[in-house]
Amino acid sequence: MKLSLISKIIYSSIIIIIIIILGATGLFLYRYFYSSLVQSQVVDVVKREVAFKVIDIELWEKVKEKIVNKSRPVLGLGQKISDPFTPLETGN
Repeated sequence: MKLSLISKIIYSSIIIIIIIILGATGLFLYRYFYSSLVQSQVVDVVKREVAFKVIDIELWEKVKEKIVNKSRPVLGLGQKISDPFTPLETGN
């Protein structure tokens, strides 16, 4: 049985339409189903890893200020840091 040209075109176009519908269905499922599942898993992981303790901002600022002040040398204007490698002068 030979297929006529019109039936070949109809058969090919039906196959193409089915492929397009399957592709659109896959794209829809990926965008609106799979992506939302992945995002909910990410949110769940973030919720588990986040600290639930409330941070005391005032205490944090005090500690931060003390650390910064401790790491800076306290020198007045015109004072020099003594060189630790120079020998000490003795009063002879």
